[in-house]
Amino acid sequence: MPGLPSPHSTADLLNSLGLSVEGIDEIPAAPASVVVAEVQSFRPLEQNPTLFEVCVSDGSRSRSVVCGAPGLYVNMRTALALPGAVLPGGAEAVKSQSIAGLHSEGMLCSPKELGLYDYSGAWLSSRTMRRPERSLPSFGRLRRCLN
Repeated sequence: MPGLPSPHSTADLLNSLGLSVEGIDEIPAAPASVVVAEVQSFRPLEQNPTLFEVCVSDGSRSRSVVCGAPGLYVNMRTALALPGAVLPGGAEAVKSQSIAGLHSEGMLCSPKELGLYDYSGAWLSSRTMRRPERSLPSFGRLRRCLN
């Protein structure tokens, strides 16, 4: 964001005030092919109720995605890796493929899958996330906790 001091300048200022900063951790932005998508509807699959068929809008069109994570809700905005996206730590690109007999056009991503933190039990979601069609916001830099 324009006008904000750099993380290093902020750390120097905090250190000068007696607040010891352990370090600065940089978190890379999501790949360009990860976009904000809005959940339009979802339903559990009859043959496997731990999987959901999710209809999302990526701003340009609706897509069907098969997903196994709970906690979805209509109008939730979350990260959608489009086919071709290579996620941090991923060896292969996300594919458009058949899962449980349904066509899945991408992958809804947890923070772990985006390389943000090591927890995959929650969604990266927010009502304040940008509207669909935009690339996922850069998470820029996160600062480690103060002593």
